[in-house]
Amino acid sequence: MRILVLIFTFLIGLNSFSQNKQVLYDFAGLPQTLLLNPGLETDYKFHIGVPLVSGISSEIKSTAFSLSEIFAVNNNSITDKIGAVLNKIDADDYLKVII
Repeated sequence: MRILVLIFTFLIGLNSFSQNKQVLYDFAGLPQTLLLNPGLETDYKFHIGVPLVSGISSEIKSTAFSLSEIFAVNNNSITDKIGAVLNKIDADDYLKVII
């Protein structure tokens, strides 16, 4: 019976996912920075977090372009930059959206 429980726990552990968020530095206004540096000076009066909504995040990846190409500081207008990015996309590129 112990071996069955051990095997079942192991198989469940293989299919489990964990939270994987990047650590943001120098955000003294967020209480989560205390998890990274417990000695951080907190200078805020209060913080409001909404359960289930505060943990929602998304991620967008593209093989064709990066946002730095669109928001680069140069003499081109934003419509020209977006047009250049759209012209660069071909059939082999893909877009991945994680919500």
